[in-house]
Amino acid sequence: MDYNLLEPGTLGVTISDSGIGIREGRESNARPEHKSVGMTITRKRLEMMSRASSVRLVDLAEESGGAQHGTRVELIIALVGNNS
Repeated sequence: MDYNLLEPGTLGVTISDSGIGIREGRESNARPEHKSVGMTITRKRLEMMSRASSVRLVDLAEESGGAQHGTRVELIIALVGNNS
């Protein structure tokens, strides 16, 4: 996990893992009765905190042409109450 101040009042957080990745995970766990809501909940929470927040999911296999596996989540979070 990495984090940095992108500009005054905005925090960038990057979380990476070396798992099987988004596409392969969806294919291997394809169960019609299961509905994943984790990312939806996270996006809604960030929206409630600030309109300037965002979430981006990156499948490392797609990004690297298959040279890497895993997922990277990039969060941009507007800091509340920042006087900068």
